[in-house]
Amino acid sequence: MRAYLVFCCCLPVFSWLLPDSFSQDKKGEEELQWTRSCTVSLRVNRGESGKPMTAWFSLYDSQGRAMHTPLPGVRGDRGLCRGITSFNVPSGEYVLSVWAGPSFDFVRRELLVQEEKLELSINLPLRCDLRELGYFTGEAHNHLNYPTPPESMRSFLEASDIDMISVGQGWLTPKDISRGHDGKMLSAWLKSFSTPDLSVNMGVELPKTRFGHICWWAFPGLSDPYGLYDLYHDSKYLREAGFSERKFKDPWQELPYEGESPYSIMARCRKEGGVSMAPHPTSWFLENPKAQLICTSISSDYCFDLLGERLYDSLSVMGYDAEQIFFQNLWFHLLNEGYRIAGAAETDGDMRGGHLLGSLRCYVQIGSPKFDMGSFLENLKAGRSFVTSGPILLVQADKKFFPGESITPDGKTHVLNVEAFSAALPREYISWIVLYRNGRVEEIVDVSKEQPRHITHEFKINPPAAERSWYLVKVYGCKHPAQKEFADVMSYAELCEKEPHTEYSKLDQVAFTNPFYFEPTDWKAPAPLCPPMRGLITDAVTKQPIPGARISIFCEGALAGTVNADADGRYEIKSVRLLSEFELSAPGYKSFFRNLYLHYPPLTRYFESVYGGSWAFVNPRLKSGQMPWEAFRFKELKEILSSLNWDFEMQIQ
Repeated sequence: MRAYLVFCCCLPVFSWLLPDSFSQDKKGEEELQWTRSCTVSLRVNRGESGKPMTAWFSLYDSQGRAMHTPLPGVRGDRGLCRGITSFNVPSGEYVLSVWAGPSFDFVRRELLVQEEKLELSINLPLRCDLRELGYFTGEAHNHLNYPTPPESMRSFLEASDIDMISVGQGWLTPKDISRGHDGKMLSAWLKSFSTPDLSVNMGVELPKTRFGHICWWAFPGLSDPYGLYDLYHDSKYLREAGFSERKFKDPWQELPYEGESPYSIMARCRKEGGVSMAPHPTSWFLENPKAQLICTSISSDYCFDLLGERLYDSLSVMGYDAEQIFFQNLWFHLLNEGYRIAGAAETDGDMRGGHLLGSLRCYVQIGSPKFDMGSFLENLKAGRSFVTSGPILLVQADKKFFPGESITPDGKTHVLNVEAFSAALPREYISWIVLYRNGRVEEIVDVSKEQPRHITHEFKINPPAAERSWYLVKVYGCKHPAQKEFADVMSYAELCEKEPHTEYSKLDQVAFTNPFYFEPTDWKAPAPLCPPMRGLITDAVTKQPIPGARISIFCEGALAGTVNADADGRYEIKSVRLLSEFELSAPGYKSFFRNLYLHYPPLTRYFESVYGGSWAFVNPRLKSGQMPWEAFRFKELKEILSSLNWDFEMQIQ
C-alpha cells in the first residue's frame, strides 16, 4: 500500500542545495526539471518510546536517484539521521527507507511530496532487544584508513547498532604525523571517540605473514604502530606469492622470512592483555594464473598453536561470505579432534567497500544488559555467542545453558530451545533451521512455505552418556542451500574438491551458534604438547661431536633451563614448550639462537606445504578460498610435534 504525504510548495530550487547525484549525467541523461523546493524533516524514534535514535535512511526518487547525502567516508547508499535530520527535495514521488541494526525492523514508505514543508516521524520497531537480553556485538577486523573522519566512524557504528570496535590499520591516521608512531597516544586518541553506548579501542591486524594473519579484539598497543606494522608484514614473500611466475626450488631459502617469530610477537601481545583471532583461515587466491605460489592469507600456524600454546582466542568461522563453508569445515574438523574453539565473525572491511563494518557479526552473551569490555572479551573467548549476517538466533540448552558451555550427558533427553528472527530486510524470512551434531546434519526443519519472520522451535536431543559430542544450530534466510545435502558442510567441502561449486557464496542471510558441548565427567580435553627434544651437536666442518655444548632454553624471554651435550655430543631435553627458543654455545664456537617456529626443519617444511599451496596446484577444481581439511595435515603435524629430533652444527669463532 502506498502512503501519500501531500503538500504544496512554491520555493525555487537551486542545484547547490541538492546531492551530487542530481547533477546532469554526462552521457545525456534527461535534465531534471522542477520549480518548487520542499523541506522534509525526518525524526526516527526507538520503537514506541518516542525517544530519538541514530539510524540509517535512504531516499530515492522515481528514477532511482539518491536524494540523501552520504556521510564523508561512508558508502553512498545511505544517509544518517541522528534522531532528527532535514533535507530539501523537489516535489515528486519518493521511496524512503529507515533501518538500524538487527534488533530493529526495516521501515519502507512510498511518498508523494507536494507541499512546502513536511514533518515525518518514524517509529523504528524494536523486534528483539539484544542488549536487554545481554547480547553485544563488536568489530575486530577492519581497515579504517585516513582520511576517513573519526566522527563518521562513530556515527556509522551508532547507526548500525554496534557496541564496540577495535580500530585497525590505518587507525584513521596518516603515516606522517606523530600519532601514528606513538601507540599510547594513538590508543588514547581512539578511545576519545567512545560514548556511553560505544566502546572505541585500538586494534590491529599484526603480524601479517606467510604463516597467517593475527587480528586483535583487544590490543595492548605498540611503541610505533605504523613502523612495526610495516616491519611485521613479510613484504618480500607477499610481493612474489600469487603474482610471480618465477619457479622456486626452495621458497624458504629463496624468500627467507626476516624478523622475529610471529608466534613470539603474539605471545608477548597476549601476555600484555591482548585477545586474538585467526582471521580468514582458508583464504587464498592467484592474481596471476601462472604464479608458482598462491597468495596466502591462510592461518597456516593455527593447528600448530592448537596443539601447543593456544594463543589464538577465537577463529573466524564467518567471513567474506555469510556461508563460508571452508571456514566452517576447518572448525568442524578441529572440534571433532576434541578441542573447544570459539567461533567468531569478521568483515575485513570498512565503511565504503563491499564488506561493510557490521555486515557480519558476532553477538556475545555477557549476562548483563550493560556493556562491559572485560566481560565481553571473556565470554567471546568462551564461545558464548552466535554469528550472523542478519538473522537473530537465540538458542539455549534446557533453558539455562548458552552456546560454548559444557553440559554433562546423563543418558536423558535434552532440549535446545530456539528462537529466530529473519534479517530485518523486507521480504526476508527464515527458511531452514538446521541442527548439527559433531559437524554432521542431524535434522533440517524446512519452514520455507510458512515464510516466518519470527519462529520458535525445540530440538530434542539424546547425547550419548559415555562420549563427547557437540551440537550447534544454524538458520538460513529466504535463500537456503540448493540441495539438503549441501547443508552438510563437511561433505559439501569434499564435493568442491571433485567438482566446481560456489553456490554457498550466494547465501547472504545465515546465522549459527557456537557449539553446545556434552562432555562426560571423566572426559579430558587434549593436553598441550610439551614434547621431548633430543639430537646431536657437531662441528659444522669436521662433523665431530662437541662434548659439553650448552643449550639454554628460553620461554617468553625468561631462562627456563639449560642442558649440556654428553661426551658423544648428544643432548636430551625431557620437555619443551612449542614457544621455546634456544641459545647454543660452546667454548671456541659462535653462539646462535634458534626457535621451533622458524627453524625446526620438519615444521618449516610443514608450514611451507600449507602456505605454498602445492595442494591447490594439483587440484584445478579448487577455487580461491577453497582449502581441503587434508591440506592442514593435522595428524601428521601432531606426529611431528610429539617428539623433536633436532641436530645442530656450530661454527668455530
